[in-house]
Amino acid sequence: MSLAARRLTQPHVSELKNYKLTRFSSERLLRFVTQLDRDVEIVIRPKAKSHASGLVSVLVA
Repeated sequence: MSLAARRLTQPHVSELKNYKLTRFSSERLLRFVTQLDRDVEIVIRPKAKSHASGLVSVLVA
């Protein structure tokens, strides 16, 4: 089932496709991913010494 079929309006689908994510909570985005038959894994680890601050990254396998 497409995201559009999950009660999202066309403007919201367009925002998702263009990575304009401020409208969506993290919880809602994670729910979208799991509804698309994907697992989500969140790993928290100490920051690398080469970075001044923590880093957020998303890996798609």
